[in-house]
Amino acid sequence: MVEAAQSAIRYHDHWRTEYKHLCRQTAPKKARVAIARKLLITVWHVLTHGEVDRFATDEQVACSFFALAYKLQVKNLPDGMSALEFTRHHLDRLDIGQELTHIRWGSKTFKLPPSKLSPSGLAS
Repeated sequence: MVEAAQSAIRYHDHWRTEYKHLCRQTAPKKARVAIARKLLITVWHVLTHGEVDRFATDEQVACSFFALAYKLQVKNLPDGMSALEFTRHHLDRLDIGQELTHIRWGSKTFKLPPSKLSPSGLAS
């Protein structure tokens, strides 16, 4: 978790701000461990309550699902879904990203299938 915290501090604005705030109060190594603990609490909430990280954007979550789809290999996705369908399915499951139509992946942009949820979160 400390390695994950180091990466979060380096690449995510929220965790970087938290780290800088903690560094004013304590040593950098202790601040890094504190961020690791906060990340672990976030992971616990995501896994036990099916909540989305409140500091992540819908596009970041979508890109994570898209990356997971390719890591699992498209042929292993449930119900013969494409990576984009898999991404949309999980965004709908988490009730986020209904207005998200495209995701940027490197230098490319991919069009997501339309959401099956209305913008208010109710099935259409």
